[in-house]
Amino acid sequence: MILLFQQLLRLLHLLNPSKLDTDERNGALGCAYQVAKINFWQYDPSVIGFYATACSYAPALQTWTVCIHDSVRENGTFEESLVFVKDICSHINPTRFKKFEMNDYYETLNNGTKHMKDDLGSPMLNVTYPIRFNNTFRSNTLLAYHIHSRNLDIANQHAKCIYLYFLFVLFLATIANSIEHFALSKIVFKLRLLRWWRGHFILPTLTRNHAAYVEKFKIFIGLLPTRSEAIIITGYVIQHIWFLSYGYTYDPNNILFASTRLQKIRLLADRAGILSFGNIPLIILLSTRSNICEKLTNVKYSSLIMFHKWIGRVMGIDVFIHGGCYLGYAIMTGSFSFSVRQKYYQFGIIACFLAFFIMLFSFGIFRKHYYELFLYGHIILALFFFYSCWKHVEHLGWKEWIIAATVIWTSERMLRLLKLCNTGFPKAQLKIINKELIKVTIRKQHQISIHFKPGQHCFLYFMHPKIFWQSHPFTVLDNEDCITVVIRPKSGATGVIFRKLLESKDNVAEMRVGLEGPYGSFEPIHHSDSILLLGGGSGLPGPLSHALNLANKHDFNKTVELLIIVNTLSLLKAYKNEILKLKNSHTNITIYVTKPLVEGKAARIPGTHTPLLHDADILHDIKQFCTVQKGRPNIAASIEKAAQSSRSLSIVSCGPPQFVDLARKLVAKNVLSTSSCSIEYFEEFQCW
Repeated sequence: MILLFQQLLRLLHLLNPSKLDTDERNGALGCAYQVAKINFWQYDPSVIGFYATACSYAPALQTWTVCIHDSVRENGTFEESLVFVKDICSHINPTRFKKFEMNDYYETLNNGTKHMKDDLGSPMLNVTYPIRFNNTFRSNTLLAYHIHSRNLDIANQHAKCIYLYFLFVLFLATIANSIEHFALSKIVFKLRLLRWWRGHFILPTLTRNHAAYVEKFKIFIGLLPTRSEAIIITGYVIQHIWFLSYGYTYDPNNILFASTRLQKIRLLADRAGILSFGNIPLIILLSTRSNICEKLTNVKYSSLIMFHKWIGRVMGIDVFIHGGCYLGYAIMTGSFSFSVRQKYYQFGIIACFLAFFIMLFSFGIFRKHYYELFLYGHIILALFFFYSCWKHVEHLGWKEWIIAATVIWTSERMLRLLKLCNTGFPKAQLKIINKELIKVTIRKQHQISIHFKPGQHCFLYFMHPKIFWQSHPFTVLDNEDCITVVIRPKSGATGVIFRKLLESKDNVAEMRVGLEGPYGSFEPIHHSDSILLLGGGSGLPGPLSHALNLANKHDFNKTVELLIIVNTLSLLKAYKNEILKLKNSHTNITIYVTKPLVEGKAARIPGTHTPLLHDADILHDIKQFCTVQKGRPNIAASIEKAAQSSRSLSIVSCGPPQFVDLARKLVAKNVLSTSSCSIEYFEEFQCW
């Protein structure tokens, strides 16, 4: 973890744009500004541009060079200012300044000094000689550039502080993860203050829902963060508001801008733009599947995606502030018609519109009902957005942030490709279990060397012509000789597979699949004296794999209770072999069937002649060592009983959204009310 912090701090140092508030830069820009403001040169440049005269007309260039020399000879190095002179003029007069070296620079200075005349401070016409600016005007202009550059440097530092904030969050997450993995939670989690903090601020949902989508007044809102995620997001937002609102310095002489009001508009625009760029690598990092932050801190991918969403929203607001302020500035100064013809301004407008559409199509309603359209549209819009941002600042600076984001994104994609190639796209057997489930079995061969720990998941690609590029996350059951994934088909890619199986003989088919993983972390539940595993519906694989792992441990004499909640017993057919492996273990298994048991003739899969497994067949095997009850379980009573009868308890929950939200709420309640037991909660349901 220390290595992670060191690498991230080193990355911040590399990303940090060069300091702008230097005498050399301020001298070059300030003097160029003074030369450009002179409109009585006997010269009509063919190249249009603010600095065209200074870069193309010899007396103007000499005036500029002498002014720089007078500005930096006391506090800076004259030679270093050449970099800024060449940078300014390389876009206006590239033929000359491509080979403009230090000898040429000094020659220009000497010629200018030899023919220099003082600025008389009165209008002049057809000037053909270099001019020495009066000290007051030159000092005021340099002060204006110093103030402006300092504000830009402050914005750069604020962008770095955003990363330091999240490094601090990850550091705290690492401490919490270490407490759990080294079994210190048995002692620490019993402390009164920590129980109060966890029960009120770490474990609970923000409102009623976290895993379930929220609708208010018939308006679809989306997913809400947990209370701990909300605290982190709130801290980030407060920090961001502070950065946008405070720490500005204004030029009392209004040299660069006609009024203090215009200064405020421009400085706010610049700060919002720099902060938006600073957020880009962080947004990309938090969205990646192969995330080093998740691996080292045990922060769930769903939490990282939650941060990704909110940082993206704040960045979008920054973009709109940046664009709105520059639009207002252009209108107020009458420069809009000129600005809109500039390429950088045009790409800035395009980037603003792309940011708007990225945010619009990221709403929960699109993610829930049109996920594939959202996902690929999101990626395409983001790529165009990055390109527009690059062109927007191509000659201004701050490209480091875009480069970093691109490196992170491409590296992570290459790593995912390597994970896919590592498994060799094996053949998998696909079989319809009932009208709601498909069982995918992948036999382990020599090319599959990966091993999935309990609770981990993979992304599956089905090599079908219509959907081979799509991937979806599924919890994995690793049975040593094979990998099992159970899928509940929906309308997208899994629906295509389901319809293909309906047309196959016996509803069974073989298909090559891409297996990308493992993802997720292994929870250290074995440290606790008691373990309560809650599996509901399609969320059963995670808790079941934990039960199998604990059953395989030798001399494991701790209490393990597995609660399975299903609609019908036919759902258990997919997991029957795994459940039977627990027959001779010390695991207490209770199965709750929420719908009435079906008696009589077995049903058939719709549109086929394949019969579903009869309830009686399943009951005969599992009733020998499992307790089967009708109706819904009393989760609250089960958690309370487990907490009161043990000194340390680990609870693993996975199931439908409402199910895990209820479990989270009840665990938080018991953490507050139970002082004799340290309670840990691990939620394996992930939705983003």
